[in-house]
Amino acid sequence: MSMATFPRQPKVLSATACEQAGRWFVSLQVEEEVADLIKAAGPVIGIDLGIKALVKGNAGA
Repeated sequence: MSMATFPRQPKVLSATACEQAGRWFVSLQVEEEVADLIKAAGPVIGIDLGIKALVKGNAGA
């Protein structure tokens, strides 16, 4: 079972359940309060994580 992070005090707006190929799926739409963002102090910086793979292909080799 896989589940995304669920809000602590959600307000459920809607729920949908469906069955496909013998498996059940539930989709929830929730509303949650989001804390105010704190403005960063100092200069903006960036981090380069590099390129892991520019091109991946399968030429049968």
